[in-house]
Amino acid sequence: MKKETEWKRNCPKCGKDLYYVNKYSLARAIENESKCGNCKQKIFINPNIIYKRDCPICRKIIYYSTEQQLNAAINNKTKCRSCCNPKGKNSPTYGKKRSFSKEHRKNISKSKKGNQFWLGKHHSKTTKKKQRLAKKT
Repeated sequence: MKKETEWKRNCPKCGKDLYYVNKYSLARAIENESKCGNCKQKIFINPNIIYKRDCPICRKIIYYSTEQQLNAAINNKTKCRSCCNPKGKNSPTYGKKRSFSKEHRKNISKSKKGNQFWLGKHHSKTTKKKQRLAKKT
């Protein structure tokens, strides 16, 4: 059960009572004209109205189901899917050969090897002898 407090107001759309934990939350809700959860989630999609715009790069037509999606895409300068994920001939590295120097290739080879801690190190003769003796017993 909800505890009745002095921080309460009505939803501007449906008139439902909304309760707040403190006066600051109430003030922010009044300032933003916040609606209740049920009214906030209602986005009506009209199948007769189609929102569309052109991709800023390739000029393909991109379709949106709501005006909010269209406005967000315009503000963010969103590209179409084919421009966002270039593959094949559209890729910026298409046809370019990767060439690494010998030193760079050597570093790549070292990084791909196993135990990095022991890279370039060896056991001393005495340590090898101790290991051999320990293995026998």
